[in-house]
Amino acid sequence: MNKPKILIIEDESLVALELQWSVISWGYECPFIAVKGEEAVKWAIQNSPDIILAEIFQKNGQDNISSIAQIKNVRDVPVILFSAYIDENLIERTLQTRPHCFLLKH
Repeated sequence: MNKPKILIIEDESLVALELQWSVISWGYECPFIAVKGEEAVKWAIQNSPDIILAEIFQKNGQDNISSIAQIKNVRDVPVILFSAYIDENLIERTLQTRPHCFLLKH
């Protein structure tokens, strides 16, 4: 039986590695960590992940919302978004991507 594949989109390497370790320890496969939204879109379209864990914001001030929308236009995959920052505009934008859930980091 194949393990479900999880794509992580996170540009902070320590956070990404900790998430990957956790996901693998729970019995999932985590073959790829995307640092940029563009590489996440390419990988997701080619490899069909079962779940996507995505940090909304990147260090450069960009966000991954448009990348998630691009993926969801091609693949109907559950997405779990997380961020340490939230406001009304962000909630509206993220809801347009139909995420499975939104986690607030502290």
